Amino acid sequence: EEGAEQSAGRSTKRKGSDDDGNSSSNTASAAAAAGARRQGETRPWVNIEGSYQNAAERLFGSLRLAPFAPLETVAGRGRCPRCNASRKLYCYDCCVMVGCSPDAIPHLRLPLKMDVIKDVREQNAKATSIHAKLLAPEDVSIYTPDDMPAYTAADQAVLLFPSPDAIDIKDLDMSTVKRVVFVDCTWFQTNSILTKPELSALRRVRMNDQETTFWRPQKGNPRTFLATIEAIFHFFKQWQEHHDKEADPHYFDNLLYFYAYNYQLIQKHYKEHLSDRPNLKLNKIGFIPKKGREAEGGGEGEGEEKPASSPS
Repeated sequence: EEGAEQSAGRSTKRKGSDDDGNSSSNTASAAAAAGARRQGETRPWVNIEGSYQNAAERLFGSLRLAPFAPLETVAGRGRCPRCNASRKLYCYDCCVMVGCSPDAIPHLRLPLKMDVIKDVREQNAKATSIHAKLLAPEDVSIYTPDDMPAYTAADQAVLLFPSPDAIDIKDLDMSTVKRVVFVDCTWFQTNSILTKPELSALRRVRMNDQETTFWRPQKGNPRTFLATIEAIFHFFKQWQEHHDKEADPHYFDNLLYFYAYNYQLIQKHYKEHLSDRPNLKLNKIGFIPKKGREAEGGGEGEGEEKPASSPS
């Protein structure tokens, strides 16, 4: 299931300007896709299949995503062109595609530069912040708490965190914001990062609550605790709603390209192997389609979610 679960990036120095000179050679389809982007053409879109009656329906049912074909045609594992590690689809340590040209996947430019502060205790193979780096490499940088920059007012940066003094995203003066900072960690790790002096100069901003569709929910915490890539997606969607209403409302959908692909693979695997794991709890609202729940087993869920938002 690694291909479905891969979702983390190596915490390195500012990687937004890195140039991947060792990418896999372009296929004809990849070259055509790249040419289409250069000419400003719209990539073909597809909606995620399935009917959802909950948070999954509201999220996945509204997305217009690039085709998953480039990911589905990758045959097995390959070697990372940078570290030579065996990986499926992409290397979560080096933030590069493996077995698939980067020109074959969506490419986004973000309206703000984006930094992710990723706790070193988070497994690279499970943190979802790598998705943003793969999809918007020029605008996304990933750090650890030990190598993050010391932000000042001159950076014109804000930190997404729902503290009592946080500014609502709709009230932000966007002329004063050039960069947004996200924290990628579990809820219990946030204090150790947020109290770092390097972040003390940042204004904090909050957004409207959203319900997670993450497949590793954090036990005992509200459904408004999001996976990091969910928080990134919803932040830019809400930023657009309040500050760029004339733009394409689906422009940021592909921030969830890998997340949605992983979601479908995992749900498909669970449903096909219910008899193998009768105690796996699959009937949590928002995690699989409602249809057919009567045949699903009970028991405990797996893993933890890394929330990027808390309740209002």
